[in-house]
Amino acid sequence: MPRFIGLLSLILLLHLPAMAATKTHTVAFGKWTTIKWMIGSNEDQPIDLRIRALLIDGHAKEYTVGTPHDITERIFVVRRVFRLNDALPEDKGQQSH
Repeated sequence: MPRFIGLLSLILLLHLPAMAATKTHTVAFGKWTTIKWMIGSNEDQPIDLRIRALLIDGHAKEYTVGTPHDITERIFVVRRVFRLNDALPEDKGQQSH
């Protein structure tokens, strides 16, 4: 009998984390910011690009461009923008991209 009670209490303790409520996350977008995007073969032609931050629980996680598209009431898609620094260590005198 004590073995059965110990096994039953172990099963109940292992189920407590599974029964915990899930945390809801808040997703929002920051304000629009205009940046210069260099295009062309020599990257000498600037184009203005409007980006904004994707905020999850108040923290900026990604940067996006364009408007979001709703798939369902809880799912959306948006284009991601990221910064690429392709400068090599031996290119000390040049600007990074």
